[in-house]
Amino acid sequence: MDTRGKIKNIVGHLHEVLDKAVGEIQNCCIEGCDHCCYQSIEVLLWEQPLIEDYVKQNIHGEDLNRIKKNHEDWLSFFHANTPNKEILNVKEVFVDFMNVVDSNNLPCPFLHENKCSIYPVRPLSCRSHFMLDSPQKCKEDKLREACLASKAIRARGVNVLADIADMYVVPLAYACSEMFELTDKIKKIDNISFRMPEY
Repeated sequence: MDTRGKIKNIVGHLHEVLDKAVGEIQNCCIEGCDHCCYQSIEVLLWEQPLIEDYVKQNIHGEDLNRIKKNHEDWLSFFHANTPNKEILNVKEVFVDFMNVVDSNNLPCPFLHENKCSIYPVRPLSCRSHFMLDSPQKCKEDKLREACLASKAIRARGVNVLADIADMYVVPLAYACSEMFELTDKIKKIDNISFRMPEY
């Protein structure tokens, strides 16, 4: 098995384990609720092969064209709303821009009719994000902080991978830029190896 296949197997298995952990916790999230999809979605680069292969195998024609256009629009918005400099720092990408996204109601490029187009391979940041109660608060605050149980599950997943290799996090549209031939539209990010504190 090649390296890409091994990475897909590791990440796929981890997703299954974390889905089971999330499923054991009673929460208020339901199908069709997309409030958390209006954030700047982060993805670990090791999750990129799963997403790319899923899109290539399952999304075609008008749906694929729409998603590519969504990514192009997202990257254009990112370009216009981040500093015009050679390399962006982590704060500019994952803090400052997150607030811009919130105030402009910018959806994830894969969101369509209140549903995720890549739900089976959605990133760890999405699959581990849930709330225990008060879904109305999510509508009022799309950047609502995840509950402690959600953070703990996400940290567990990130750090399992970080124990294997350096983990780098990028915006979801960055991870898909090569697949959609949009690499000329991205700015460089001064990314650092990523771990999360234990909760």
